[in-house]
Amino acid sequence: MEKVNNKSIIRVQKNKDNPYVMIDKRIFSNTELSWKAKGLLGYLLSRPDNWRIVIADLVNQSTDGRDSVYSGLKELVNARYIIGERKRKENSGRFASYEYIVLEEPYDITVSTTNGFSVSGFSVSGFSVSGKSV
Repeated sequence: MEKVNNKSIIRVQKNKDNPYVMIDKRIFSNTELSWKAKGLLGYLLSRPDNWRIVIADLVNQSTDGRDSVYSGLKELVNARYIIGERKRKENSGRFASYEYIVLEEPYDITVSTTNGFSVSGFSVSGFSVSGKSV
């Protein structure tokens, strides 16, 4: 195979019909993450800020199955790129769903005298951080 113009990576033209996403590239050089987690995080960060994670949608967007998507999300939670909160059904207290916050860089837990705890400036009252409820 011959390189085109001595380039080993060929990119497409970006414009309003073919927009691009800016993502901090340190995510992709993080050797602590699997390729699956890097790809999943890249996809999540390409979505709009108010986009909600729906597992069925993630499964439909790739050839990975449900278990693979869950393991990728778990890896990102453990690596501190995602914060997950368990939601309960009103009036029953039964588990209903998870709500996620996706971060472009791993969070650090800091103590704040006003809100209790914060993660990179976000209040995390009630959110699970690395498996521990805050």
